[in-house]
Amino acid sequence: MDSEFLGIPEGSLDRSTSEPDIFGSSIRPRTCSNMSLQTKAKIKKKTGSLREKELNSQASVDSDNDIFINGSVCVSDDRLSSQSHNGHVTPSRAEVKAHAYERLKEELNLAQQELKLKDEQCDKLSRVRNELESELEELTASLFQEAHRMVHQARLKQDSAEKKLIEANNKVDLLQAEVNALKTLVTSRTPGNPKSWRRRHSEENLAPCSDCGSYDCDAAVPKNVGRCKGKRPRDFHNPNEPEVDAIMFREFLQWMDENSMSHDQPFLNRICVENVAPCLDFTNKELAIAIHHAIENNVLSMEEIRSKPIFRKCALTGTSRFCRHRVRISDNQEWLNICRSSRDRIAAVCDFYTYIRYIQRGLVKADATEIYWEIMRLRGKMAQSRLGLSPTMEKPRQKKS
Repeated sequence: MDSEFLGIPEGSLDRSTSEPDIFGSSIRPRTCSNMSLQTKAKIKKKTGSLREKELNSQASVDSDNDIFINGSVCVSDDRLSSQSHNGHVTPSRAEVKAHAYERLKEELNLAQQELKLKDEQCDKLSRVRNELESELEELTASLFQEAHRMVHQARLKQDSAEKKLIEANNKVDLLQAEVNALKTLVTSRTPGNPKSWRRRHSEENLAPCSDCGSYDCDAAVPKNVGRCKGKRPRDFHNPNEPEVDAIMFREFLQWMDENSMSHDQPFLNRICVENVAPCLDFTNKELAIAIHHAIENNVLSMEEIRSKPIFRKCALTGTSRFCRHRVRISDNQEWLNICRSSRDRIAAVCDFYTYIRYIQRGLVKADATEIYWEIMRLRGKMAQSRLGLSPTMEKPRQKKS
């Protein structure tokens, strides 16, 4: 009867005791202890497979530990025990994702802040580098400017030193010539009072030689007192001998007596009007007058240009020529380029004034006639240079027909 109620065959279920009913009654069915071994093995096998599947599903699923078997849900004993022991429910997948998102967002913010700090450091270093580069460029430019200025000053000093050396050499040559002349004057026979013959000659009213009647005779100048060395008669005449201009020779002796460099003196005034002024008559009148005054004051400088001659404009004539010389009025003036003809004319005037100074200082040891003819030679030199004729110039050869 019990077997029919439970729906179990009588032969397969042996009921020894009654158990409470699972459908609300106080008696439940009790498993028969005499179950066959085959049925027990199948139940054990199913239980083991279910246990294995539960473990696998628990490892593969993140937050859901429910296992579906044959359309029913099975919950593992470990999860039930953990929930019962911990007292809270495991977070779901959405909560885990939200938590991970927040954590990644915080890391991103930290990374952005670090990147911003690094960008600020890079900008600061870039500004420092730019400032250093600009300072380095300014320093380099200032160094180059200073070096260029030093080189320029060194070149100017070198040029000035070379010019001073040339001027010093010229002055040394001039002083050496004067020293040699003084040595010759000292070592020679000592003359008497240099002005005595001038006074005696003035007292005789510039009388010619009593024997030959010529002003060219040595006896005409009382410096060498004595008879006429010529012993020639009054009517003697040598056509090859130059004749002294009586008027000019009288002016010359008067100038020797006065020993003056003033142009108010007739002899020097005649030479200045007839020779010096025409010789220094250039297109540039102001510069010509300045050169004349510089020659009189002995401050004129003239030298040859050592560089290769080029076509330049002459400062005196205003024409373009090969200027191989240059002139300077004083030490604080600039050099002026001059052509060869201008140089020869200025040199002729300088030679005349230099000889006049030597006479004034008493450095010329000669009688009056020799001095006079030397002055006449210098006047002829000025006339030749004014005409463009050099004293050493050869006569042009004529072509043979």
